[in-house]
Amino acid sequence: MMFIILLVAFSICVLFFTNMIVPYVLEYGNNFRIIDKPDSRKQHKIPIVRIGGLGIFIGFIFCSLSAYFLVFKSVLVESQANIFILICIASLFFFIIGFLDDLFKLSPLFRLVSEIAISLIAWEQGLRISVIDINLLGDISFTYSLPTLLSILLTTIWLVGVTNAINWIDGLDGLAIGVTISSAIGIVFISLNFYQYGSAFFATGIAASALGFLKYNKYPAKILMGDGGSYFLGFSLASLSISGATNSLGITSIDLSFLTLAIPVLDMTFVIFRRLCEGNAPFLPDRKHIHHRLLDRGLSHPKTVIAINLFNILLVCLAIFLSYNIY
Repeated sequence: MMFIILLVAFSICVLFFTNMIVPYVLEYGNNFRIIDKPDSRKQHKIPIVRIGGLGIFIGFIFCSLSAYFLVFKSVLVESQANIFILICIASLFFFIIGFLDDLFKLSPLFRLVSEIAISLIAWEQGLRISVIDINLLGDISFTYSLPTLLSILLTTIWLVGVTNAINWIDGLDGLAIGVTISSAIGIVFISLNFYQYGSAFFATGIAASALGFLKYNKYPAKILMGDGGSYFLGFSLASLSISGATNSLGITSIDLSFLTLAIPVLDMTFVIFRRLCEGNAPFLPDRKHIHHRLLDRGLSHPKTVIAINLFNILLVCLAIFLSYNIY
């Protein structure tokens, strides 16, 4: 119970600090003209500051590290503290890649290679899917120990894939940040059930920092999170969906990992599949995403965001239910 109280107090601190820092980032972006210009794929009609991820990152990292060294370091066992620090460091590098892309437009190949390299290092340091457990129906389940190469491949694909899935779904005001909030909250509950308190601590900070940013990113947005924000949040969610759903024996319940992030992952998967079927490059931007298709069918911007977020909340609730009633 005391740990829950600490998480609530921590989340309030992150929420208010992020909410306080974002206006300064907005002013900085306007002063230096770090803006995102409208085009045929984007919904905003005027240039908007695109480095909101800096506010999310500062709000999270300042409060999280302060809380860790002041309180949580003495509460967490060594393995939980280690996973917290590992994800902090790895997500920092993902943020740097995205933020540099916001500033200088890095090549897609450089970004991809960098993401893979960081993910491989994270795997080597212990952030990995080694043994998988799928148990959706209670009576029907199986556990499988992955060979090393398959573990590396699956972990890397998941970390890089989810990171980019969050980036890709960030196409409407408040969409990606809303998905992040509900998915992170789901991971908090799942992590607590698996006694992964370090992951619960980290996920609480992610949810709170995203919630603090939502005020400025909801329709009509005053600021965009940019690649810095989406890479940071995406990698954090990808990592936490692994560590939070892994029990003390190192067995990862990947069905729970998938359900908490199913919307962005399925959106990215279907978009790539459609592009390949049409003979187009898989990473060529277009209007095939779920939010574009709903808009084209006549839904308004706010209703599209609400519909997708409600469906994500439904899947997250299912993951939480399965976590507490089957695992």
